[in-house]
Amino acid sequence: MTARCHVCRSEDTRRMFQAPLEKFTKAMGRTGGVDYHFCNHCTVLFQYPIFDQAEYEKFYEKVQRSDETGYRTGEVPSKHLKKKRMDTAFKWNQLRLMDLERLLPGKRIFEVGPAEGTLLASFRDRGFTVSGVEPLAPYARYARDVYKLDVSDGYFDANLAAKTKADMVILDGVLEHLMTPFDMLLLIRKMISPDGILYMGGLPIAEFSTPYMANIAHITLWSRRSLAFALECAGFTPLNILAGRPGNRPAEWVCIAQACREPRDIEREQPVTYPAPDFDKLAAHWDETLKRYALADDRRRKYGPAYTLLTRTVRAVPGARELVQKFAK
Repeated sequence: MTARCHVCRSEDTRRMFQAPLEKFTKAMGRTGGVDYHFCNHCTVLFQYPIFDQAEYEKFYEKVQRSDETGYRTGEVPSKHLKKKRMDTAFKWNQLRLMDLERLLPGKRIFEVGPAEGTLLASFRDRGFTVSGVEPLAPYARYARDVYKLDVSDGYFDANLAAKTKADMVILDGVLEHLMTPFDMLLLIRKMISPDGILYMGGLPIAEFSTPYMANIAHITLWSRRSLAFALECAGFTPLNILAGRPGNRPAEWVCIAQACREPRDIEREQPVTYPAPDFDKLAAHWDETLKRYALADDRRRKYGPAYTLLTRTVRAVPGARELVQKFAK
């Protein structure tokens, strides 16, 4: 059966690589890593075969943040909260550079998948009216009980989009998890104000990603071209926070909804924003990173905690790399 792209629905695709078998895939009962395919039309990397709806809900409601994957089922770990606070501080450094309040047409912020609510609360604390929807019930409950946020349990869908209006929508680490990401962008385009802002963070970009990002949770690995193409077809213009175009910080994108632009047909249009990724070069990138991943995994099994300690030393101590390489032969 042909692997059909679930961004642009093209069947002009080819297999690129199999991801490592890691904790999320094992927790779903799989015995091999997921396969990624390359779409020749929109140039996204996508999983095939994909979840069915029942598996999708099981993964995000019960498996992803469970004891089996290193979390505590039903709890929001302190380590996760610390990371989210750091990420939020980083994001606000970027948002200040673009003078967010000047760009926004109003004060209504909606986040799809806010988890425990750290980022959403930072907007509330700055005087914005905030709300969101989160599929993982314990995290949605934390957002309500601890941060006192208007966050409901469930999934973002057409019904919710129809009754919600926002001046800014946040997709932080969300788009890569969706089975129908382009449909999500179209729904957001309908609910967002003219000249409103779509902010996306944490995206795994195919040209820069590592095998740690290629797991069952990430249904798509976006090339810069495929992401810009999907956004433009959905009626958004990508902005750059730093230097004129989205690319210097490829994992963080800010887009503006153009009042005069209607969404284009993603199945028939041709991407133009970035040059097409070269399939052979991209495949070579993944071949090399997967080999390095396998080598590091073998060393972790062979040397245990000592290897982890030494790799950390490499990053912190000048001249330590040669010692680690000698030890790990």
